[in-house]
Amino acid sequence: MKKILVITKDAGGAEILSSLIKREKDNYSWFVYTSKRSPADIIFQKKKLSEIVNYADGNSVYASVNDIKPDYFFYSTNW
Repeated sequence: MKKILVITKDAGGAEILSSLIKREKDNYSWFVYTSKRSPADIIFQKKKLSEIVNYADGNSVYASVNDIKPDYFFYSTNW
């Protein structure tokens, strides 16, 4: 299964990405990184996607990229 890494924090990007993830949730392995209590965190919780959310700062996200080795990488502005 293809792996997709997502980094998002702002509401606009999170709305778009969370809708895509909700629709394609079973077709890919999703790894979502955001900040706790960020607009993105709230949106992912509302859409019942919190089980795929990881909380991290910028440094730990960079380390995770090497561990995950994603096939695709999606991000929104404001990280």
